[in-house]
Amino acid sequence: MCSVSDMKNVFKNTYTYLLILILLCLHAESMFSQIALRELGCGMAIVEFSNIDQAEKQVQLYTESADDTIVFREDFSRLPHAQSGGLICNSMIQLRLPDSYTLYPKCTAKRIYSPNGDTCFFQIDGEFSTPLLDLSPYSDTIRISFKLKTESNYSSIFSLNSVSPNGTQTLLKQISIPKNTTMLFDSVLVLNQDSVRFNLSANGFVAIDDLIITSQPESRTICQTIVTNADTCVFTSLSASTKYYCTVSGLEETLSFTTPKALQLGGMSNLSPYQVYLTSYFCDGITNPRYVLKRLSDQTTIYATDLFISQVASTNTYNRAIEIYNGTGRDICLQPYTIVTDIHTGAGNYTTTNVLAFSESDTIKSDSCIVVMQALQAMTENSNGVFYVNPAIFGAVVIDGNDPIALIKDNDTLDIFGNFSESVNNTQAWATESMRTAKTVLQRQSWVSKGVNTNPQQGFPTLETEWVQLGNLSSTSAENFADFGSHTMNGALSGQCLDSVELVLESAVSELKLDNLEASTTYEIYLLAEFSGKTVKSETLRFKTGKLTQRTESGHWFDGNWTNGIPDSMDEAVVYNPQTLIIPESSNAKCYRLLIKDTLGADKARIYNNGNLFCKDAVYTDVNFVKNEQDSVSYYLFGIPLVTEILSRDSLIAFFNSYPNVELFESPQDDNFALTQSYLLKVRENTTLTLKGTLHNATNYDLISENSFGLQDLQYQTLLSYNPYSFSISVNQLLRENVSLPQRLNPQTGVFEPMSLSDSLQNYEGFLVEQILPNSELLLTSTSLSPIPEEENDILIITLGNGEKSDKAIVKFSDNAVESFNVLTDNHKFSLNENVVLISYFKDSESFSKKTLPQFEDSISLDFELNIPKLGVYSIRLDKQFAEECYVIALSDKESGVFLFDFMQDSIYTFQSSQGTKHFCLKIYKTLCGIDELYSKNDISLSQNGKEVRIKTNNKIEKISLFDMYGRCLNVIYGNQVVILPNKGAFLLNIKTDKGNRNYKILNLE
Repeated sequence: MCSVSDMKNVFKNTYTYLLILILLCLHAESMFSQIALRELGCGMAIVEFSNIDQAEKQVQLYTESADDTIVFREDFSRLPHAQSGGLICNSMIQLRLPDSYTLYPKCTAKRIYSPNGDTCFFQIDGEFSTPLLDLSPYSDTIRISFKLKTESNYSSIFSLNSVSPNGTQTLLKQISIPKNTTMLFDSVLVLNQDSVRFNLSANGFVAIDDLIITSQPESRTICQTIVTNADTCVFTSLSASTKYYCTVSGLEETLSFTTPKALQLGGMSNLSPYQVYLTSYFCDGITNPRYVLKRLSDQTTIYATDLFISQVASTNTYNRAIEIYNGTGRDICLQPYTIVTDIHTGAGNYTTTNVLAFSESDTIKSDSCIVVMQALQAMTENSNGVFYVNPAIFGAVVIDGNDPIALIKDNDTLDIFGNFSESVNNTQAWATESMRTAKTVLQRQSWVSKGVNTNPQQGFPTLETEWVQLGNLSSTSAENFADFGSHTMNGALSGQCLDSVELVLESAVSELKLDNLEASTTYEIYLLAEFSGKTVKSETLRFKTGKLTQRTESGHWFDGNWTNGIPDSMDEAVVYNPQTLIIPESSNAKCYRLLIKDTLGADKARIYNNGNLFCKDAVYTDVNFVKNEQDSVSYYLFGIPLVTEILSRDSLIAFFNSYPNVELFESPQDDNFALTQSYLLKVRENTTLTLKGTLHNATNYDLISENSFGLQDLQYQTLLSYNPYSFSISVNQLLRENVSLPQRLNPQTGVFEPMSLSDSLQNYEGFLVEQILPNSELLLTSTSLSPIPEEENDILIITLGNGEKSDKAIVKFSDNAVESFNVLTDNHKFSLNENVVLISYFKDSESFSKKTLPQFEDSISLDFELNIPKLGVYSIRLDKQFAEECYVIALSDKESGVFLFDFMQDSIYTFQSSQGTKHFCLKIYKTLCGIDELYSKNDISLSQNGKEVRIKTNNKIEKISLFDMYGRCLNVIYGNQVVILPNKGAFLLNIKTDKGNRNYKILNLE
């Protein structure tokens, strides 16, 4: 049961909720206008308004001959906060302020500051000027208002002047303001000028705020009146680029809108070395649309790689500044740039670091300068550029010429003045025999087109080679800043039109795609059309195409090893093999397009993307396939090197069908595209495949779950996979469970060859593995899993060849091996071509390219299968790395048992054979005991008397060979049955008869 207090709380809460609901409803009602613009076009507008009761409404559209709109407004809220006396523009002439300091661009000022960051304070002779304003639509009648305030100790005379385009100045108003006075100026002026700038100045300390320049309305013209019961109204036949007003009877609001221009050239996108996309707008009724494209540069034009420091002044307290020049040929937003200075005391000791940052509103035009200054009172009227101030550099903290300066973009150093690792005094600072940096003006040589991006190891080595000293305190040339704010770079873009082309558009399209442009070239473009019997022209847009920049040697993305500077988002970056390119960790690399070129006879280019690579278009990579001249085809395992649009069996087949000299050896059966699957190719002629996409850059890849294709009808399932990374990997980076070691494909023979843990797979190289169990795993990681263990196994390599082609089989003897097949150590023999030279280890009806067997003490017998493709002369070569431990390595025919060759005498056995399959046996003996055991049954007897050994047999003796225990042949005897031993010791006697070969151990104790 509720108490009285509970009931009160319930009623109180209910009342509160109702009150909140009512307020929300009232707020929601206020959020929606009574009249709004639903749709706007060049010649039409749809207006919607509140008319729930469907009452009859009169909707009226009209224009005003001079709209009461703002022509210019400045509240000085964006001026940087500077302490009293810390002038934002400390100069004796008007200098251009940064766009980020004012609401309107191109304002100028001198000797002003803003102690609160929201008001403009004039010091003695302070001035502020608006940009050039177009007054032609307003019948030259202008209303100007602003607030003025003097300080408690100073009166002031404030002047308002108009300045014509040619610089003629006319006094409009002069106001005498007593000290400690606040006043509002508001006046209507008739100027009789189409273009004018307004100059506001004071002879003493006064503050100005809330400057507003507006037009004065004169008359109203009714354009259309519509009576309707609906809640929308459609106006047609409107004029382009015209401001309209709309009222609805019964509603207090007035809607204003401006129709678009008849012809507009909009934004620019996808700028590259060869093309650009431009948006445009055409009114209905436009005819004969066309554009004019002008080329402003040629092959002799020089472009700076980026911004660089072009002038530094440190002559005295009133003339200190840093000038930055843009010679890139395009306008640059300064937001990612900063200027860093290490301020040192007079003794040269480090004091503090000052940083000047810029905003997204700050832009440096092509072939223009920005000037970061502490003071520049010695300027002349010829000054150019945009002038910034760093309020932190003030008073005792000054730029003395011994302070190193760095221009930085994001995290990359673009230019360095001085040396950040040295502290020098402020008398001479860094100096040579003829130059110094302290108390001078230093100007960059005109041939310089890029900055110094590496801090010197010692001194200032580029001072004498890249800079010119204008003077010092005792020279008037040091006080001459006539060119401060402008810089000359040899070959820089002059702006002169070299040629132009006028192209007719098929229709008034909203998007223009300009193709076949030249790289690193500056263009201008504007649109022309006919409208209402007149030729109309859009605004002019200037742009510079991206550059082509190519790696000159291996290194990281942000080093200096590019032919045309570090790539940006509009540039094409080219990397040839066998270069290695690293994108450092946590860094952002940008380009329009990355081309990875593949040339013959070199390892592929390696790209290590440890950071973030952004390619606006894509990455393009070449993959070369070379056909062996002696063969009709060559074989390759192809792995798609990029994440591409090839996502199905059909798209894969269509891709290869576009290259007539490349054929899929076998089309995949599954329609699903496998990311880490490789494909067997036949290549009839040298071919280069080019693919587009993004780099494979995952930390690891599951090579089984994303793979379904291999060789068919085999004991174990085979998988054809590949290394998708843009860099080579070690076989040790394959994490295997119930999966064999990989095999790579020999392009000449079509035979798969075994690999070991110490081998490497090149980027995109394919390989074959055998999957023993369904739940097996094969994981590829981008980094090595563990150190590669050292192997001390005995290895026997047997090679079969005919002078043109060869094949090999590998036998490893290890303590951990087993006689049966072991998936972790053995490789079955695979071949795509039966008509090829093949040799393989043969055991239990299975053939192996590589077989690991247990170590043996005495002897072992190995069976080998030879595939002979045609009648010819063939050779078997033995690479006997452990031959020193053996007494005999005997080769015999498996079927007949006939002894053929002893590899202890020579490493190559040559024979002639017809086409077919042959089986050989290789018997290896490590001890004489093993030899005695194998040849205990024979029809030869020996008798020995001291050094003399007599041989008795009914067989025909063809040859007798005597060996020492190191396997060296001491004597060969023909047609005689007596052997004389040369000295004491143990010997091996090989007797070859017409029935075969026999080996005996003989001792001479005398």
